[in-house]
Amino acid sequence: MDISNLWEKLEPKPCNLEAIQLDLKAGLVSNLPYFVIGNEELKKKLSDNISAIDSQFSFSYIVANYGNGKTNILRYLEYFFNEVFKERNVKVAYWRADVDKYDLILFLLYIIQIRFKKQLISAMQELSIDELDDAAIKYENSFGAIEEYVSCIKNNQGNADKLADLVDLGTGRKYTKGAYQKYSIPQLSDYNRREVLVFFLNVLAVSGNYIIFAIDELEKIHEKSKARFSSFLTSYRELIDLKGTIKGHCLLTAATDASGSTLASINPAFERRISSFKLSLEVM
Repeated sequence: MDISNLWEKLEPKPCNLEAIQLDLKAGLVSNLPYFVIGNEELKKKLSDNISAIDSQFSFSYIVANYGNGKTNILRYLEYFFNEVFKERNVKVAYWRADVDKYDLILFLLYIIQIRFKKQLISAMQELSIDELDDAAIKYENSFGAIEEYVSCIKNNQGNADKLADLVDLGTGRKYTKGAYQKYSIPQLSDYNRREVLVFFLNVLAVSGNYIIFAIDELEKIHEKSKARFSSFLTSYRELIDLKGTIKGHCLLTAATDASGSTLASINPAFERRISSFKLSLEVM
């Protein structure tokens, strides 16, 4: 994907100018996601990842001290794709880390449920049977656990209401035994939702809908509980291990040095996986 003008200075929305001026007059730090100063190496690596968003899944773990611009970078990307260059068909889903949702895979399914359910249902209706099978990796290995679920989606492609129900079953929004019995399919476990996430992401990517998941403030989970943060990192590692099965999209996560500096002691397996994808912001 051509993103040659990424990181250029953007024009603020006219409706935001007065608020920016009032903040500056009061000596407050304004929300200014219109430019990113310095950090050329980090911007190049992010550009490389985002330019491949229509062909492979990529991820970056951004670490910096408080106030060094992590959120500004994520918000800049949100403004760039969601407001200025909507025609690129890339949507940035900016989300603060949730201390009560510390399984990253379930958290991404939650975001899809909230933000991209309509696009997902439309994509399910547009794709061919073969494309849906391919999105489920032809049910190889662990993907065999979702074959009946995907078959039910194929059998209901013409019914948007039933597809909405089935998406809810996939994300876990609906999870009772009765909800599954309605469609005569086996109940999905949270473990199976790894494969469901891959399937949903592939359906969106093949239909030309690309997402940059921008998850900010991971340190909040660490501050709440070291055990929860370790669990979050384990699910992050599992997602990295699924990278080769996902045909697009991008995951950007940001944390302060408070959590980033202790990765090896909290979750050494994750630290080994993420070491080459870890990006540090320069001190402003």
